[in-house]
Amino acid sequence: MGVHVARRSSHAGGILFPVIGQIAWTATVVGPLQVWLVWYIGASISSGYVSRKIAQQAL
Repeated sequence: MGVHVARRSSHAGGILFPVIGQIAWTATVVGPLQVWLVWYIGASISSGYVSRKIAQQAL
């Protein structure tokens, strides 16, 4: 069982994905959709889902 340690690279910008490696924020995913926009949408949807579940359990 190993632990992956993320190191800062010499080139700035980008995000490190576990399977596909480092990708620049401005790279396109599908058509005109850039990585940063897909990341923002995914993070917004998932955090909203988690917060609704927590609020639902609190009631």
